[in-house]
Amino acid sequence: MITQNIKILFGILLSCCAINCYPQNNDPRKEYEEFKQQAMQKYKDFRKEANEQYAMFLKRAWDQYNALPAIPKPKDETIPPVTIPEEDKNKPIESNPIPIKEVVVPPTPNPQPTPIAPIKEGSQPQERTVEFIYCGTKYQVRLNKDLNLSLHDCNNEQLSNVWTQLSAEGVLNSTIRDCLAIRVSKKNVRLGIP
Repeated sequence: MITQNIKILFGILLSCCAINCYPQNNDPRKEYEEFKQQAMQKYKDFRKEANEQYAMFLKRAWDQYNALPAIPKPKDETIPPVTIPEEDKNKPIESNPIPIKEVVVPPTPNPQPTPIAPIKEGSQPQERTVEFIYCGTKYQVRLNKDLNLSLHDCNNEQLSNVWTQLSAEGVLNSTIRDCLAIRVSKKNVRLGIP
C-alpha cells in the first residue's frame, strides 16, 4: 500500500516536472533586445531629466552672489638694471656648477580614454565648418547649423539656454569626433608616427 502511494506520488511529481520543463515560446534574443531598449530608454530619460535639472540650476545659481568692487592692481616698482663696474669687466668668470642630485624622469602619458558609449557619427545635412587656430596651427571642426551659441551676457538665462542646446541628443557628435581625430593626429605627430 505504501509502495503504491509512493508510486502514485512519484508519478504526479514527475508529471509536474515534465509540465514545468516544457519548452516555452520565449526567444532569449528577443527578450534581450527588449531589455536593452528599456535600459537605453531609462538612461535617455535619466540623462534628459538631469540636464533639465542642471539647466534650471543654472538659471537660479547666481542669484545670491554679490560681486565686490575690483581691487586695483598694485604698481610695480621700477628697479634700475645692474651694471658691471669697469674694473670688474676684465676679471675671469668664476665657474659655479650646480650639482644635479637626481634626474627627473618624465611621467609616462596616460592612455587615451575610450568613450563610455561609442559616439556615432550621423549624417547631419545641417552642418557648418568652424575654423580656429591653436598654437599657430589651423584646425576645423563640424558644428550643427541649428546651434546658436552666443553669450552676449553671462547671465543665468543665457547659460541655461546654451546648456540646453549643447546637452541635446547627438548635437555635438560630429564635433566630438573631429576633436578626437585632431587629438589622435597631434599625438601621432608628437610621437613621430605618420
